[in-house]
Amino acid sequence: MIKILPKIKKVVWLSLPLLLITLATKVYADNLNIGTINFPWHSSSGTPQDLLLKIINWFLGIIGALAVVAIVYAGILFITSGQNETQVETAKKTLTWAITGLIISALAYLIIHEVITQIK
Repeated sequence: MIKILPKIKKVVWLSLPLLLITLATKVYADNLNIGTINFPWHSSSGTPQDLLLKIINWFLGIIGALAVVAIVYAGILFITSGQNETQVETAKKTLTWAITGLIISALAYLIIHEVITQIK
């Protein structure tokens, strides 16, 4: 546990600029009047297929974002591993599974979109 604490501090300090840039972007985007996040269940128009497609797209977007976070985490883990072989292996496995998840979610999007389009 003692060895993990400096690494957690390092990850927090490395991710802090990204967080600040993200917050600044959201503030800037708010001034552009781009709009708000539309959750799929707030839609009052359309068919049940449209609602289902919106919900699935929303969840697949979350899965894609989580896969990207996992890829970034694997990269940070790989960079901070030094000569520790177990940490390098953990980073490789994390990267492999994150990319696999990203590919599966992209294929799921394509398949679901095609099926819903054919139903309409």
